[in-house]
Amino acid sequence: GALVESDATPGLPPVRPGGPNADGRFGIDYNAPSEDPILRGRLHHLLATALSDLGWNVIIGGPSFFVAQCKGRSTLYSCKFIAAQDSYTISCSVRAPLEITVKHRRRVLEYVSRLNCDMTLGGFDLNLDNGALFFRTSIALGEQDPTPAMVAEIAWVGVTMMDRYFPRAMEIVAGLKSVVDAVATPPD
Repeated sequence: GALVESDATPGLPPVRPGGPNADGRFGIDYNAPSEDPILRGRLHHLLATALSDLGWNVIIGGPSFFVAQCKGRSTLYSCKFIAAQDSYTISCSVRAPLEITVKHRRRVLEYVSRLNCDMTLGGFDLNLDNGALFFRTSIALGEQDPTPAMVAEIAWVGVTMMDRYFPRAMEIVAGLKSVVDAVATPPD
């Protein structure tokens, strides 16, 4: 048992050449953030412009995100838009209006996991620390700039999915439906 020094820091994963899908879309440096502040903030600026053009009230924002409110069928949802300049992607996470209590998180997690098996435009996430339920969708822009229509579309997908499936999650929490019954019930 001699004491020896070792570097326990894991190495960074190698950068895959040709972009995340190996198709050359993002070049060989898609993992590296842009050093040019103008390029680094371009997508963020375009997202801000699109939200403004839509007339949506941004309630908070940061270097790469905005939170706006979007109206669903019966409630307002918080929609967090993230601009990822390195992959030229915009994502939108629509948050349910209520947190899932600790007691019910396992069953709601099972429910959304079963739903996610058939989802094609996005998926549900449940934060097990605070009970926040989200539907997240995104759009890879390639070489095109985001338009207000694109931004509205990804928000619409999330709001629609939340409107359809969140009431079933509340039925599970209230003990009115089992997970299996909630999954089998057609959405409203």
